[in-house]
Amino acid sequence: VDSSKPMTVVTQFITDAANATSDDDDAQGELVEIRRFYIQDDKVISHASSTVPGVDGNSITDEFCSAQKKAFQDPDDHLAKGGLKKMGEALDRGMVLALSIWDDGATNMRWLDSTF
Repeated sequence: VDSSKPMTVVTQFITDAANATSDDDDAQGELVEIRRFYIQDDKVISHASSTVPGVDGNSITDEFCSAQKKAFQDPDDHLAKGGLKKMGEALDRGMVLALSIWDDGATNMRWLDSTF
């Protein structure tokens, strides 16, 4: 992706429609995966795959989240709070997406992944 050129960021919320019933409010099933890809100059660019040992994939699934938590020895709060199923239920209730783009010229954004 060339960040100096226009691009489209696509985020897909994938459901397991096979589990949907006619009694479901939206008959769309449960959220099972979140995928992201980019489009630039009419070319589809896949999201990079994880390079963390033991964490395979390039999309968010309950398995991906649990593997990442295990790899970094973090508590699996995602699973404890219901995983993607609960996130999907929250999304169904409605949310507002808010983005902020900014820079930290003083430290070159090192606060994101280092101590200094």
